[in-house]
Amino acid sequence: MEPENTDSQLVKYRRRMRGIATFFMIIFAIGGLGVLVLIATQSGPYTDADLFGRVLMMIGGIFGAFAAWHGSRMGAISVVLLQLISPVMGLMGAAELSAADWVRSSVYIVLAVVMTISAMRYVSESAYRNKDIQGNAVFRWIGKAVNGAVLAVFGFGLAVIANDTTVQVLKGSEISQSHLDWLVEKQFLLPDEKPLYFYIDGVFSIEEGGSLLTDQFVGTWWKEDGEVTSYWTRLGEICEVEKRNEGSWIEDAIYRVHSPGPDQWLELWLSIEEDQHEHFVSRMKSINNRKMTPEVQKFCNENRPLDWVEIAAMNGISADIVGPDEVSDAQREWLTSKNYLVEDETLLKFYSYGVYSIEEGGALLTDKYFGGWHTENGTLGGWWGELGALCTITRIESSVGSTRVLYDVVASDEGGIELSLPKSGDAVDELIEQTLALNEAAATEAHRTACAAIEAGADAVD
Repeated sequence: MEPENTDSQLVKYRRRMRGIATFFMIIFAIGGLGVLVLIATQSGPYTDADLFGRVLMMIGGIFGAFAAWHGSRMGAISVVLLQLISPVMGLMGAAELSAADWVRSSVYIVLAVVMTISAMRYVSESAYRNKDIQGNAVFRWIGKAVNGAVLAVFGFGLAVIANDTTVQVLKGSEISQSHLDWLVEKQFLLPDEKPLYFYIDGVFSIEEGGSLLTDQFVGTWWKEDGEVTSYWTRLGEICEVEKRNEGSWIEDAIYRVHSPGPDQWLELWLSIEEDQHEHFVSRMKSINNRKMTPEVQKFCNENRPLDWVEIAAMNGISADIVGPDEVSDAQREWLTSKNYLVEDETLLKFYSYGVYSIEEGGALLTDKYFGGWHTENGTLGGWWGELGALCTITRIESSVGSTRVLYDVVASDEGGIELSLPKSGDAVDELIEQTLALNEAAATEAHRTACAAIEAGADAVD
């Protein structure tokens, strides 16, 4: 009687396994037809990625149930996994799932688990009794292979969710705090910048790669040899935006952003999901066109790298410290309008590191004062030390550019400023020597006493 009992048990497991597998093949086939209708009619609040995910799930479900019908335990397990994913897919394009949706998902999960248990018992009993598994081994492998590929795609999606990476271009207001903190830490986002659009083209981490558009710069970063490398272009210095790849639901669109000069470009890899990439590029072009100057456009037209010394010269600004004869009437008028040069003063030395206007920043020595000015975030500020009241002028080695360094100027009233001056050259040496000589000649005993007190206080702190 034992063989008959064993056979009846095997038949029971097989029938239960195949019955539920058939049910799932029908359910997934009906669901697949429904998705095809949505695709054809373009109805519902679904994106291409949402619908693609549903199509994959239906295909994976059919092949998983198909493999389970032929006695595959892995095929049955894959149906369980897909049913666990099903509520997540249901939430795409919907604000929430109804109670009926949750009940249906719960019933399907229970059925998939029962099918999996039946498949395992059937295979185990068949092996124990040395009986062949009823079903086609080739079909089992086909089902498992297709379903494995589908689950790998869903695994990719889950990795994106788990690692807080993005599958589409985000607006600046949608960037998570953790990503903002990382951008600030890497100095990809500066305090005076506003993020506009953002995209991560990596899967497991923001460090893998991404793109950022701010109100001042556009740039991209990637990880190479364990290090994060980046490339940035200032808006207003983009000559051309070239679309290299249209992109699709499985690959990003690629835009090549050209700066003045041969081979001066960066590439942006942007998801086409919900067409946000077009907003990214459109905003970038709009700001760039607004900020583009005739000087930069000239370098674009001539395909030459930007030369800021040359551009400054176009606007009448010397790259070096100059004497009174080389200061134009317009520059004198500006200095006078800001009370940086008054009627009873004689201009001795002048320097501006501005490119388009001397208002950007500079330094001035007269026969009475030494100081400078700087414009930051649209606000102009200046400081002036009276000759005779200056205590020290010290070069700070930290550079503020390829051609400039800072000088710390301290006065006897404990005021002071950090002036940006040329990094080297006879002109800057002459300026410092002349300033110190004039200051020494004008210094009073009270000034020297005050400076000595400041120096003593600094030594005490050290």
